Amino acid sequence: MKKRITALMLALIMVLSLAACSSNDNGAADDGEKILHVAESFAYPSLDAHKEYYGWYTSIYGITEALFKMGDDSSVQPCLAEKAEVSDDNLTWTVTLKDGISFSNGNAVTAENVIANLKRCGEVNVRFAQFADYEYKAVSDKEFTITTDEIYPTLVNDLASPEMAIMDLDASNDIDNAPVATGPFVVKSFQPEGTVEVSRNDKYWGGDVKLDGAVFYYMQDDESKLMAMQNGEIDCYTSVTAAAKEIFDASPDKYTVTDIPATRLQFYMLNQNRLSDELRKAINLTVDCDAIASYLNGTVTAAVGPFGTSRSQSPPLTRPRQRPRLKKPDTLSALTASMRRTDRISISTYATIRPARSTRWRFSFRSSSRPSASAPTSPLRRTQTRPTFSPATMTLLSTA
Repeated sequence: MKKRITALMLALIMVLSLAACSSNDNGAADDGEKILHVAESFAYPSLDAHKEYYGWYTSIYGITEALFKMGDDSSVQPCLAEKAEVSDDNLTWTVTLKDGISFSNGNAVTAENVIANLKRCGEVNVRFAQFADYEYKAVSDKEFTITTDEIYPTLVNDLASPEMAIMDLDASNDIDNAPVATGPFVVKSFQPEGTVEVSRNDKYWGGDVKLDGAVFYYMQDDESKLMAMQNGEIDCYTSVTAAAKEIFDASPDKYTVTDIPATRLQFYMLNQNRLSDELRKAINLTVDCDAIASYLNGTVTAAVGPFGTSRSQSPPLTRPRQRPRLKKPDTLSALTASMRRTDRISISTYATIRPARSTRWRFSFRSSSRPSASAPTSPLRRTQTRPTFSPATMTLLSTA
């Protein structure tokens, strides 16, 4: 049986979807059942989709769904909701649910159910706290409104976040271990921070579910996942390393590697309060993103600001045209000559870049930089860095 490997966490959702609609089903047979065996890099203590980032994994497990979802091109697409329309003043959103959607227990999903979930998510998850303060109104069983106190153009994007999952809160007596939701699978067994088993939801509103179930094993180590794949213990896993990709690519009759453009970034931040523009430019010149991407064998691509160049979108992103390149030693010499005396920079071998584990990188620069004599020296000023995409932030790579 040909095994399927995916290169991104979100891709696992697609694996389940493909298995549900393809005539060429993948998955090992357990007593005649079609069961997919998966290795996952993360495991959480709860299946409550509203808390923390748990919703990302309950959606991967096929248990929960949100009103909307993100497509492969990062566009917002309908899921439980059919559409969302905003008023002329851009403050009131009207959301219409699809016909016939129901929870795994057969109960219909209503506007009141959805409103209760959105409010609860805002109450238990600080990243969505604003949803606890919005004004809601159920117009009918299928339609409701959300009124914000200020214009919020990306509200529908929030509604596509897996944490905004819609669950039957009244029927979920043990929401941490066995939530009742709308996905194609239901919880069979759950070991906190361990193995999760799901079985087919026979009442799934979205149509027939081709798999009988799936088992998700908590397996952090990359080598363990590779060996489990080679030994036939699992059918797929995500976040394939460059080394493993070479092995799988060498046996196309046994394995299929699926690459999906993503938005996960690897980057470093430089403190604008302590480093001059020239010094930061000099440090940035020491990193060859294209060379790193090449070394990592297609598992990442060089990024343009916060975006990767391989993302499927229209129009596609391209890297900005570079000015004529000087030899790096000459370029660095020119920059260091124009630096402030107080920078006291010393870069001997550009940068030391070493792989930590798989595609995680550590960067260390030899520098004796000191703050400007005129710069304030408060503890906040000395230590604070802003995680923004500014000249102080150098985006390196985007996961393929």
